[in-house]
Amino acid sequence: MIDPRALCLPSIFLAALASAAHGQERVTFVDHVRPIFAQRCLQCHNPDKLKGDLDLTTFAGVMTGGSGGAVVAPGNADGSALVGVIAHTREPKMPPKGDRIAEAEIATIRAWVAGGCLETSSSAAAQPKPAISLGAGPAMAAANLSSFHLPMVSREPTARAPIARAMAALPGSSVVALSGRREVLLYARSGAIEGPSDGAAVGGILLGALPTGEDEIEALRFTRDGRFLLASAGVGGKNGCVWIWSMPTGSLVTRVGEEVDAVLAADLDAKRSRVALGGPQRVVKVISVADGTVTHRIRKHTDWITAIAYSPDGVLLATADRAGGMHVWEAETLAPYLSLVGHTARVTAIDWSADGNVLVSSSEDGRVRLWSMQDGALAKEWTADPQGVLDVRVTSDSRIVTAGRERTIKMWDAAGSLQRTFPVMPEVAVAAVALDEPSQPAAQVVGADLGGGVTFWASADGSERGRFATAPATLANREAHAKGDLAKRSILVVEREATASSASTQLATSTSAHAEAAKHAAEAGEAKRVAIATRDAASGTAGAAKAALDVATAAKQAATEALAAATGAVEGSIARLKSEVDVDAAAQAALVAAESERVTTERAADEAAKAAAAKDDPALRSAAEAASAAKSVALERAGQARTRANESSATLRAALEATEKAKAAVPQASETRDKAEREATAAAEVLAVANGTCAAAEEALAAAESRATFAEAEVALQAGYVARDSAALTTAQAALTAARNDVMTASAIVARCEAGRLRERLDRERVEYASAVADAEPYTTARATAESAAARAAAALDAAEAELANAPKRCAEAIAMKVAAERERTDADAAVVTATTRLKEREAEQAAFNELVLRLTTSASAAPGDAALAAACARAREALDQMALSQAHSRKQLDDAVLAAAAAAERLRSAGEAVVLTERDAGAIPTRIEGLRSDLSHANDVAAAAVAAAELAMMPAEAIAERVAKLEAEYGQATARY
Repeated sequence: MIDPRALCLPSIFLAALASAAHGQERVTFVDHVRPIFAQRCLQCHNPDKLKGDLDLTTFAGVMTGGSGGAVVAPGNADGSALVGVIAHTREPKMPPKGDRIAEAEIATIRAWVAGGCLETSSSAAAQPKPAISLGAGPAMAAANLSSFHLPMVSREPTARAPIARAMAALPGSSVVALSGRREVLLYARSGAIEGPSDGAAVGGILLGALPTGEDEIEALRFTRDGRFLLASAGVGGKNGCVWIWSMPTGSLVTRVGEEVDAVLAADLDAKRSRVALGGPQRVVKVISVADGTVTHRIRKHTDWITAIAYSPDGVLLATADRAGGMHVWEAETLAPYLSLVGHTARVTAIDWSADGNVLVSSSEDGRVRLWSMQDGALAKEWTADPQGVLDVRVTSDSRIVTAGRERTIKMWDAAGSLQRTFPVMPEVAVAAVALDEPSQPAAQVVGADLGGGVTFWASADGSERGRFATAPATLANREAHAKGDLAKRSILVVEREATASSASTQLATSTSAHAEAAKHAAEAGEAKRVAIATRDAASGTAGAAKAALDVATAAKQAATEALAAATGAVEGSIARLKSEVDVDAAAQAALVAAESERVTTERAADEAAKAAAAKDDPALRSAAEAASAAKSVALERAGQARTRANESSATLRAALEATEKAKAAVPQASETRDKAEREATAAAEVLAVANGTCAAAEEALAAAESRATFAEAEVALQAGYVARDSAALTTAQAALTAARNDVMTASAIVARCEAGRLRERLDRERVEYASAVADAEPYTTARATAESAAARAAAALDAAEAELANAPKRCAEAIAMKVAAERERTDADAAVVTATTRLKEREAEQAAFNELVLRLTTSASAAPGDAALAAACARAREALDQMALSQAHSRKQLDDAVLAAAAAAERLRSAGEAVVLTERDAGAIPTRIEGLRSDLSHANDVAAAAVAAAELAMMPAEAIAERVAKLEAEYGQATARY
């Protein structure tokens, strides 16, 4: 239903504009800005002297800008280079020498830009282009395919599939973008060849399609963080631009460039602030992403620009052309860095190594070349395709993939050695990229040919893994195909669930039987263990008994031998005793005989001594001496006999003691022997019992081993059944998982198609919303203009009131300055009088002294021989010269005083005029305030009317916004299902 208030919208709006025009003067180029340029800038910025290629003499020249791009951004004064350079807030400052221009003039130019850069008072304000920012952000989680919420629109398929002349791989993922028919198709490799299909891919999923209107795509490139996709596109000989989409939503961020021919190559710099592009115009343009202005032009190339790429670190920019020319530039300043000479035909592609130290190029001359960025030297080259190389890419693991006219895709190592040639394609291979997997870089290689075929292979073995369509079926057909595929695979899931359930039941049965067998085996094993323990214990007991018996037998034998030895010892002792008794008896008898002989000889000696003593007779003395000698001999023999008798008696006693001791040992040895006999008998009995126990344990062990062997065989048998059933279950579960995964994939495809239909509606509503906002834009702009005018009127009133409040102070300051100037004038006049008097005094003194010098000179001339007079004359002349100098100094002081007096008089005059002007301005402020209050009231009325008009104008857009919000919610729910 039409809002009746909308019927009066035009009249309200026109009334507001008329009122605003009546109440506020518009700042224009012709009336306000060009006069400032004429006075300040046109000496250097005119058609005859275009410094910086900037012409400020005309409105068109200002809006065109110079070699550095646009100088004004309508509606954005702070973002305009012109305002920055004249305000000295950015380089180069203008004017380059001296102070900046007057503040009032800067304010006028700023107001002109902020007001939309009007040429005349009847011009419409240029609307500021919203600044585009591709600011820093985290790299996209490319491996998470569910995060891709792209438009699913695709065109009706044609009889001949479009050629995917452009391809790009999303870094670190299995996602590839390829050109279709005026659209970019994004696919993800998924599953095996026999996996679910949506009618667009076998072994992959169509993630979305990004339309490019009527533009055909020439080249594609992802940013290295995966957040943006660039498409170089256009219509040959008609138009060209670069499309930039945000990933993973596929939202169009901006279109850069307004070329008159197709853009063949483009890239975004590392800061994502500038796009370098080129094509048949043979000029590389660098364009600001923020506002679309051209910041630089490179005119070095002599033929079509065919390849452009920034280095990964953003330091360098490489460009190449159809004639084989290649150049490298400093990315920031666009200063020449290297010229690379070598290719003899069209350079078809360029790419960088990951560290940016090597530039790789391919050409129609069949060669691939690797260039060092240290000195521009050719690091490596080889013939990759004798008929011509049409594409080259550096993979994430530093290998190189090429496509060429021999209809093959090839993979090379970094040294140029061929690693793999993939199967020959039906037509000439025009493009190739490598796709990553989480654990395997460059796991897949994708190639496109002139027949419109796109195939991907496993890089490890070259086996084909699937195909992508460059002209997929319509969304409705893909959705129908996906739903049919989902239905079939859902039935397969049910069947495989039944198979898995049966296998699970069978496995449970065999597992139970195996558990029972294992239980029996465990019991048999335990019995065997007990039997072995019993057998080992019995064997140990028997061994111990045998050892004890051996010990007892040995002890018995030793005891018997000891008893025999003791008995023999007794008998030997008795024999020795008898022998010693006989020896002792003989010794005792000899002792008795010796003692008897001693006594006899001693008596005879005594008697002979007495006789000799009694009678001095030599014969008697001789007899006495012989008797004494016989006495000594008898005494000695008696001593010897006594010694032998004593020894014999000791020996006899020892023999007697030994005999007694031997007799005492016999009973003990007999007792020991008897004890050993008893212990041996007991050990023999224990051994017999142990041997019996051991025999019984061996029998029990044999029985237990037999049972255990049977149980183990049963366990092995049941384990085989379990392994068989487990393998069957694993197979069934794997098949079920695969089927469920296929169902999930098919469900995701269906969900993507359903979301795609919602996305179509949502995008249409968004376009309609943008159109409604654009329709309302004159009213919203008028509101902004009126509100800004009201704000300026309020600011002007506040400034005037502040000026009125400050007027007494300013008047007092002006009067004080005048009083000070009068005092300075009086002091200056007094200084002139003083200086004049001093100069006259110096002149009079010099005139008098000059006469004296003349007389002295005359006297000296009259008396040439008077040395004293001549010396006095010389000193007088010196004094006269000093007086002349003093007079000149006094004259200089007088001149300075006169100038100071004149300056003081001028300052006094200026101060007088300032007092008059200040008092006049102060008197005029109340009247001006009344006018400003009237202006403010009028501006507020205009702003209120403009606000009402803008609100009415935005009502259709707000209604559409509600529908957009509802569709966005539905779209979010739909995308959450995949």
